[in-house]
Amino acid sequence: MKVFVRQHDQERMSREFKGVGADLWEVYQGDVLVGVYQSESEAIKYKEYLEKQSEESQGNNCI
Repeated sequence: MKVFVRQHDQERMSREFKGVGADLWEVYQGDVLVGVYQSESEAIKYKEYLEKQSEESQGNNCI
């Protein structure tokens, strides 16, 4: 399943959160939101973790 990271849509943030000037990064697995992070690097780490888990589970199915 495809896993990807994208920046959270600023239009959907509260005024308070926008005022802080923070960004959010969303991690999707397929079309399902599976994580939200305050830093892009943390979101990418989680994406890589999910991809590794997916590869390992596919490898176990071949045995």
